[in-house]
Parts: sequence; C-alpha cells; structure tokens
Amino acid sequence: MICYSFVSFLFILASFDLTQADMRLSRRSGVQQGSADACTPRNMYCQREAIAYVDGEFGVKGYVKFIAPYKSDEVKVILSITGLDKYSGTTGPFPYHVHVNPIQGKNCETALGHLNPYKLPEIVACDPVDVNTCEVGDLSGKHGKLTAARPYRSYIDSQLKFTPEEISFVGRSVVIHDANKKRIACGTIVFHSTN
Repeated sequence: MICYSFVSFLFILASFDLTQADMRLSRRSGVQQGSADACTPRNMYCQREAIAYVDGEFGVKGYVKFIAPYKSDEVKVILSITGLDKYSGTTGPFPYHVHVNPIQGKNCETALGHLNPYKLPEIVACDPVDVNTCEVGDLSGKHGKLTAARPYRSYIDSQLKFTPEEISFVGRSVVIHDANKKRIACGTIVFHSTN
C-alpha cells in the first residue's frame, strides 16, 4: 500500500511544478500577473477590472470602473462623478467618452479623439437602439449623458473589450465634456485587477 503522506507529498510537488510552469509561461508570453490576459480557463471565476480616476480643474472628479467576467463579451461600466452641480460652465447635460490616448500630465487635450476602431464616420449620429451606429468610445451616446441631478450610472456595454489590444479601452482615457464640448475632467484607464 502507498503511504498517505507520500501521496500528499506527490500532489504538493505536482501543484508546485504546475505553478512554476505557469509563471515561466507567463514570463515567456509577456502576460503579467494582473494583466487583462492573466485570466485563464483554470480560473473560471476570474474577473477583469480597469478604472479611470477622472479629475479636472473645475472641481469635477470621480471614477469610471469597467468590469468583465472571464470570456464575457460584455463589460459592466460603473460611473460615480461629483462636482457637476458646482461646475460654473454650462449646466449640462455632460457627454463622456473613451478617448484614444492616455492623459499626459493633467491635459485632457492629449486624449485626442474618441475610441473608434471600426472607423465609423463622425457625421453618423449614434443611435442607442442600434449601437453599431456608435463609436465604441461614445459611452454617453449609447447610455445617456450625465446630469448634475444624475451623476451616477451603471450599465452593460457590449462594444467595449479588454482585449485584443488594438480595440481595447485599457490604457486609453475617459473624458467628460460640458454641453459646449469643453473637456472638463479626464483620467487614464488603468488595469486594476484580475480576481
């Protein structure tokens, strides 16, 4: 008969070898722990998260959080923005979008244009009933603009993707505009965690 402690030892040794192999494979493939690609079929409860902390010189600030379970084609977006009621420019509504570039310093202009990987013409108006008419980054066009009375939102977006990199929103930015399209707050979207 095989001794129970010997079997336990073999099991622990095999688990250790698998962990070491996973780490070597991750290093070789460029996938880092905590990256959007770190979710694997072995971790079926994995959840990817990214967040943008937005801030502006006008007192508008808050966060936009992006959450997706492993292998999900949908991303949950949660917004919590404060200061819209105190903004001295327009009274709103306030459009917000995912823009192409990360923010350099605190300059919202460095974000450039909206995330539009499918090259939709800018002249086409976003129809929230048919999101295929909307730029991927036009979150307020698809889900409604922010107002001082309703600065919080939570919804599912089927166009946003964590991967592949060329269409991913991670590493880009969120920009909040006033009703005259002035950029009043912004922040870079950073990968937050993989659970």
